[in-house]
Amino acid sequence: MNEILNQRGEAFSNKVLDYVQYRPSYPQEAIDFLVTEKILTQQQIIAEIGHGTGKLTEVLLNNSLQVVGIEPNDEMRDLSTQLFATNSNFQAHKGFSENTNFQAHSIDIIIAANALHWFDITPTLQEFQRIVKPNTHKNLIAIWNKKNKEDNFTNEYIAIADTNKINNLYANSEEDYDVLFQKFIGNTNSYEKYIFRNVHTLDLEAMLGRYDSISHRYEKNTLEYATIIQEFKKLYRTYQVDGKVNLLYDCTIYIATI
Repeated sequence: MNEILNQRGEAFSNKVLDYVQYRPSYPQEAIDFLVTEKILTQQQIIAEIGHGTGKLTEVLLNNSLQVVGIEPNDEMRDLSTQLFATNSNFQAHKGFSENTNFQAHSIDIIIAANALHWFDITPTLQEFQRIVKPNTHKNLIAIWNKKNKEDNFTNEYIAIADTNKINNLYANSEEDYDVLFQKFIGNTNSYEKYIFRNVHTLDLEAMLGRYDSISHRYEKNTLEYATIIQEFKKLYRTYQVDGKVNLLYDCTIYIATI
């Protein structure tokens, strides 16, 4: 089991700078909604599991929310610590979804942003139920930036990017997230779902960097990688307007009580 956890934790180790530079953030509108509905408050201790380099973390901190991040990847966690070093509302610790090292009943709400598909469901749910405070409601939020497959450019981008999923043993990007979240919380439990549009505008460098940030890309020194890059450049030339293309996401938020 430790070997499996380490493999999952190191999936992005040589992609950290590309990840922080070229991955999309999350729409402020989505966090405004969670704050307005008092699902997130400044009094809560928020555990962000698999916080990575801090894409969502930054938006949470900008709303004066208190975040304790758990991240297995050393490079990602160290970078997030550097980025938010002056913010007293942020802490980061090494851990896994199955073993967060939090004290029992110490967390108000758990958030996983573009991360829950990496988790081993049964031990993770047990751990989450151990660490959340008793009698709390709407204490689990899962967020995904889901690529909008109805958009022609985005759909063609996905087709090229997913040509090879060499490192996709634990992260199934094609999974139906409705099904995955329902499976995670239990089939008899209900959840709420909200969708916010998220547009990621990219020039050619950023478009290629977006591919470099994914866990299952080809290694850069391979013929397969060079072929993929040529395919992306052709796609860019087809769709670019004034040197820019738009990847469209549906930022999808799932909320439940565990």
